[in-house]
Amino acid sequence: MSRYNYLLPKHERMRRCQHGGEHYYLPISVQATIGNYGVKFWCKRCAESTVAFLTEEEFSVQQNLIESVIKKNENKIFASNK
Repeated sequence: MSRYNYLLPKHERMRRCQHGGEHYYLPISVQATIGNYGVKFWCKRCAESTVAFLTEEEFSVQQNLIESVIKKNENKIFASNK
C-alpha cells in the first residue's frame, strides 16, 4: 500500500506525524463540490485526518486509484477509530 501524501497541499505534506516522521495518508472519502472534489485523508500512523481539494481534472486522473483504496480500506479505518 502506498502513501497518497503527494495529493495534499505542500503545507499539509510538510506537517509531521505525532509519532515522528511523515504522515502516511490514505484517502477515506470523496465529496463533490462545484468544480472541485474534496478528498478526506486519514493517517494510518496517528489517525489524524485532513482534506485536499482537487480540480475535476486532477481527480479524474486519480479517481480509480482513490476509489479502490477507499473501498479496500473502509472497514479497517473505521474499526481502528472505535
